[in-house]
Amino acid sequence: MLKAGLALLRMKARRKKGVRVFRRQLKHSGLSKEQIKGLVADYEQIGRLRSYLPGDLRGFRFMRS
Repeated sequence: MLKAGLALLRMKARRKKGVRVFRRQLKHSGLSKEQIKGLVADYEQIGRLRSYLPGDLRGFRFMRS
């Protein structure tokens, strides 16, 4: 259980870092702020674990926001 928790935290930290790098690269590409905001939101959603879980899965309410 502890290993799974640590793995989840590591995965979240890597996703967060990946989103920052993605945002930085988009800023250098010359896109508008609105385009960057939309693309970053989509990219972040893809990496969320909760998006792959069924919506009515009991016991995982802490993962819903």
